[in-house]
Amino acid sequence: MNSRTLLLAAGGALLFFAFITGLVLEFRFVNEYLDRPAFFRVAGIVAGASALVLGGLAAWRFGKGILPSVQLGLATGLVTLLVAPWFLSLSNRLAVPTAAPREVEFVEEQAHYGSRFGESKYFPNEPNQYHLFFFLDNRLYKVISEQPHFPEAEKGEVVTIPLRYGRWGFDWVDW
Repeated sequence: MNSRTLLLAAGGALLFFAFITGLVLEFRFVNEYLDRPAFFRVAGIVAGASALVLGGLAAWRFGKGILPSVQLGLATGLVTLLVAPWFLSLSNRLAVPTAAPREVEFVEEQAHYGSRFGESKYFPNEPNQYHLFFFLDNRLYKVISEQPHFPEAEKGEVVTIPLRYGRWGFDWVDW
C-alpha cells in the first residue's frame, strides 16, 4: 500500500468514527424534542426524498452499466437515509436564540431504570431516566432526561422550563 491509500483509509475511518460520535451525541437532543413523532415523520420524509434524489443522481451520473448504477444508487440512498435525520436535527438546533423560560402545568415526573442488558442481581437498579410529563398550550408532552428536575412539584402546579424554539419548528427543552 502506498502512503496516499493509507492516508485516505485513515481519513475515511476518522470521518466514520466522527459521524458515529455525532450521531450518538445527537440522540440526547432527540429525546428532548416536544413533538418527537412529528420530528421522526418529517425526518423520514426528508430522508426518503433525499435518498431518492441523491441515489438517482449518483446512479445516473457515475454508474457505468446497469448493475453498478443500481449498486451505487442503493448505497448512496442508504447512506442518505442514515444521515438525513441527523442533519435535520442538527440544523434545527444550531444558531438558534437562547432558551426562553416557559411556564407549564406539571403533571408528573416518573423515575425509570433502563438497561440494554436487563436487571442486575449484583448492583442496585437505580433510576437512570426521568420522564417529565407536562401540559403546554393544552397539550400533554413527555420529555426524557437523565436527572429529576421537579422532585417536590405537585400535579397541577405551574413550573418553569427552559424551552428553545428550533429553526424548523421542532422545539425542545434545554436542560
